[in-house]
Amino acid sequence: DGIRDVERSRGLGDVYKRQDYEEGTWNPIWSNATSGGTTTSNNMYGKYTRIGRMVHAYFYTWGLPAGNSGNMYLQGFPFTCAANPGAFFCAVQSAFYNFGADNYYNLGLRLSTNRTFAELIFCRKDPGNYVAANFSGFINYYTNFLGTLTYETT
Repeated sequence: DGIRDVERSRGLGDVYKRQDYEEGTWNPIWSNATSGGTTTSNNMYGKYTRIGRMVHAYFYTWGLPAGNSGNMYLQGFPFTCAANPGAFFCAVQSAFYNFGADNYYNLGLRLSTNRTFAELIFCRKDPGNYVAANFSGFINYYTNFLGTLTYETT
């Protein structure tokens, strides 16, 4: 395969690949707090690929219970976020979720320094900071979220 061929040409061999490449699963959990306050569902799925210090974390969640309140945080990222550049962002796709404001766009996640949780946020139409998304946007049991966040770990 391509990775192995590059490693052989550089004299790195299979040992280097095993130390710097990892695949696995993780448990994405929506919460209304930066720790604790978690929701429960059997429909939360995550997988990741780590190459060196870069992590590609994929998540898909649906069927979350109604009745939660407060801002939304995605907990359980498989590795702690590095200190630089300070924060990593990704787009989030959703269905059956409506925050009700016409001036909020681009639902996304913001993962900050030294954390394993990320804030669910909206960008604003007008200048200013982002707006935290919260559980009030759930329409029904089928509300779902999908995304891939690439970030640097320590």
